[in-house]
Amino acid sequence: MIELLDKFDKFIAKESEVTSKQVRFYRNEIEIVKKWNERVLELTLSKNGKVMSISIENPNKNKIKRTLEMANRTMRYLSATPLEIGVDENYI
Repeated sequence: MIELLDKFDKFIAKESEVTSKQVRFYRNEIEIVKKWNERVLELTLSKNGKVMSISIENPNKNKIKRTLEMANRTMRYLSATPLEIGVDENYI
């Protein structure tokens, strides 16, 4: 999977997992109707001074591969930006 990121100059990947609940208020009671876990992979990619951010819900290898290929094709249509991505807290 890492070889797909070699096409980009820099990248930041952040994965988070959230538990969501759907609740119902009925007769002064609170009832949990549905509960689910959701993973989100947030990617910030930089190539030739162009920056793109993408989120992938419930990522798997196939989704990540398709998204990175799409991002690589789309980058040529973006304008260069003066913003830079970095490793400190002062990044996009």
